[in-house]
Amino acid sequence: MKKLLISFLALTILSIANAQNNADESSQAIPTTDPQYEWSQYKDKTGSAQIGKKGLLLECKKSDEVVASVVELPFNPENDNFKFDATFTETKLSQDFNVGIIFDYSDTRNFKGIRISKEQFVFFSVKDGTTANIKSGLIKYKGKSYIISIDKQDEKILFSLNGLEFSKIKRAKIESPYFGVFVYGKGKALVPEFNFQITDSGNDIEQSTTDM
Repeated sequence: MKKLLISFLALTILSIANAQNNADESSQAIPTTDPQYEWSQYKDKTGSAQIGKKGLLLECKKSDEVVASVVELPFNPENDNFKFDATFTETKLSQDFNVGIIFDYSDTRNFKGIRISKEQFVFFSVKDGTTANIKSGLIKYKGKSYIISIDKQDEKILFSLNGLEFSKIKRAKIESPYFGVFVYGKGKALVPEFNFQITDSGNDIEQSTTDM
């Protein structure tokens, strides 16, 4: 009886360890230098978005301009729930210099985004080239690096900064698999890594229900 109990405990511990290892692997940060993900790059008089040894460097040379880079991610926008985050380092936020994430990107005239300044956040949308601020609020954080996260849960999206949730959007709709990172205002920021994982799929849920 004692041997059976010991064997059962050993198997239980092993299962927990494997589950933790799988979770760690699924949430492992992806370098922006990974060739599997083709971040858009460019350089002109207003700024640049370029991949270097340390990652994706965004540099804006004008106070009223945006420099951005986008990437296509492997998921179904209509059905999949997901988590996405990007890390911004080697930068300092102010009221005039912001960093942020773009999502539901169709083209330069149609997308949604969240941006962070020294003291507040702004959730906005761009439609046919016209920007509309949808929601804003005050925000607090510590440190000199910024991890901005998006967590889609069905029709709800949660936004977090350095692990702390700061806003929630209900009845959100995402139709494009393109995401991006950007800086606004004169300055630069390094994006060394990002993270993306599908948390569950509507197709999978529907299929499992049918099998039952």
